Amino acid sequence: MLKSIGWVGAAFFVYGALTLDAFSSLHSAYGFLAFAGIFSAVYILLSVLGWLAVGLPSHWVICKYTSGGYRYYVVVAILFFAGVLIFSNLQAAAFFGLVALVQALVFRFYLTGKSHNQ
Repeated sequence: MLKSIGWVGAAFFVYGALTLDAFSSLHSAYGFLAFAGIFSAVYILLSVLGWLAVGLPSHWVICKYTSGGYRYYVVVAILFFAGVLIFSNLQAAAFFGLVALVQALVFRFYLTGKSHNQ
């Protein structure tokens, strides 16, 4: 779980550093570090809450009642996307759904160490 949160978070940092022109001056570097600190705290909090509320219970159900293949994790991410879409807009649902999908797939990969679909 921590690896999946970490890899997706690292991708956000690289994307943010490249798009915000983070290191063009000392002032922009400080701004990026402030943004990164706030973003990290919120991202980690939302990710841990999401794993506790959705991810781990879904993982338990997937392992207990299915073969545990990648497709089941994709289905859970799509259902999560649909749930967020009901209460929010398309951009928020796409963002959170994509983050949930990538975290779930990374989690599944590190869980079994297998890169093929079962």
